[in-house]
Amino acid sequence: MIPKFRIHGDGAELVPYTVPELFFFAGGRTLCFDAAREGDAIGHWHDEIELLYVTEGSMVYNVNGTRCTVHEGEGIFINTRQLHFFEESRCTYRCVLLHPMMLCANTYLEETYITPVTKNAAFPCCILKPEKEKSGGALALIEALFDEADKHNLLRLQSLSYAVWDEICRLAPKPENTVSESSRLSAVKNMMHAIHSGYAEKLTLEEIAGAGHVCKSACEKLFHTYLHCTPVEYLQRFRLQKAAERLCKTETPVAQIALDCGFSGASYFTGCFKKIYGCTPKAYRSSRKNTKA
Repeated sequence: MIPKFRIHGDGAELVPYTVPELFFFAGGRTLCFDAAREGDAIGHWHDEIELLYVTEGSMVYNVNGTRCTVHEGEGIFINTRQLHFFEESRCTYRCVLLHPMMLCANTYLEETYITPVTKNAAFPCCILKPEKEKSGGALALIEALFDEADKHNLLRLQSLSYAVWDEICRLAPKPENTVSESSRLSAVKNMMHAIHSGYAEKLTLEEIAGAGHVCKSACEKLFHTYLHCTPVEYLQRFRLQKAAERLCKTETPVAQIALDCGFSGASYFTGCFKKIYGCTPKAYRSSRKNTKA
């Protein structure tokens, strides 16, 4: 299982690099839709470029509010700082994340080949299909990167990263402008960050909207557009995710976890938890202990 990411000060996730010398992460798992309850269905973004390859099954990945279906044998490129999360997914996949600075050997390379792609507002993501010669090369390189990650051959990983970036550059459309994200997406991220940092407190719709400098109706519309849920639904889902993490990692009583995660009481928390996770908090904690054992 891919480890939970920590949140940076600006709301972006801090990726736990598997190869920290190169700002590189590789991980894979089998994912069913129910597994999205573990937090994969929560919208997030990070500075790293994401490359994902589906080896079995299919998934629906939401990128900036657009549903992207990735079938078996296909992959997806997600540009830096794009808002994304799993939706309907029953698949096995391999994933690599690499920070753009890994590719910036000098200023010329950065300005000529890296920034024009990472700042291209017309290129938030791209489906990689094997029948297309260009993206087929990218898929093979994702597999190679994944396979090499455990060997800790840094020169090989660096070389493969440049090779896959060469393929991505070939797929990039003509830039629309040099702005990496719209003001609307920035507003959504600011409102999500307000939830991430204040979920334990009583948050009102007005306070969430205020973080994005928008009115309440605009706030709700933006959440529906980018996250396909209301701000209140997102807040509750995030609270439940944090509660689930604490159930697994601590022995804190359920009632205390409920209060610490922003719920008004243990009974209400248990009801909300059961609707999403299919069991009570105590049963969830017990099942996770048995799994670890």
